[in-house]
Parts: sequence; structure tokens; C-alpha cells
Amino acid sequence: IFVSRTFTSERSNGTGGRLVVARYYPITAVTILEVDGTEVEADAYTLDAEAGHFWLKNDATVAVGVQNVRLTYTAGWARAEVPARVIQLALEMIKLRYVEWTSDAIAASSINVGASSMVIKPGWPYHVREAIDALRTEVRGGVAI
Repeated sequence: IFVSRTFTSERSNGTGGRLVVARYYPITAVTILEVDGTEVEADAYTLDAEAGHFWLKNDATVAVGVQNVRLTYTAGWARAEVPARVIQLALEMIKLRYVEWTSDAIAASSINVGASSMVIKPGWPYHVREAIDALRTEVRGGVAI
């Protein structure tokens, strides 16, 4: 997420560990962190706001479960604070899609199975994927999610 907005009741699965990972970051405010219907007090976790990581304290863990973690929080940058590298990457992505659209040169392949068919459109070029991955690693600190 780039521009600040509030996410209400975002659900995720408990993993049995100490880490809860928000889908969007950087986090600027937390309203609720809840596990199995019980609110986790702010002094019971450490927040790495830039990466969107909540680390539970005192050897507490998040029970393994399906959709048993609920977060309500605000994430993103104020419009004036969006980093230049993010703006540059977004402009590059827009440019590539615009050129694709206006040139009628969209490369795709299709698969036919009986009466059904599926068109497969290629992903982002290598240099764009590399820039996205670098930004993710920079912000997330290399934690696998």
C-alpha cells in the first residue's frame, strides 16, 4: 500500500509462532490486534511498523488456526511522503502497461481444454520484478511470508 488508509478486520491464519504479519505496511496506527477472539494489549507485542510485523512478547504465541487473527490498523504513507523509488517504480509499471495496450503487441499464449480456453499473459519484465522484490526485501527485512 502506498497512500495511507485504514484496514478493518483484516483476517489471517495463526501459525503457532510469535509473529503476526500485516498485509499492508508501513503501519501508522493500530486499533485492534485480536487472536482467537481475545484482544492483545499493546504492551504485549512489539510492532515493527515499517515492515508490518507484530512480535508477541513473553514467549506468547499465536495459536495455529484458520482466520483466527484479526487486525484493524492504518497503513501507508501520507501522499507527500511516498518514497521516490516507489513513485519511480509505479511510473515504470504504468508506462509498460500503457505501451502494451497502445501497441496491440500484447504477447500471450492460450491453453484450450475441451470447450474451455485460458489466455496466459506474461508477468512483469525481469527488471520490474527485481525492483519490486528489492523494495519488499528492504521493507520486510528479508522475512519470508
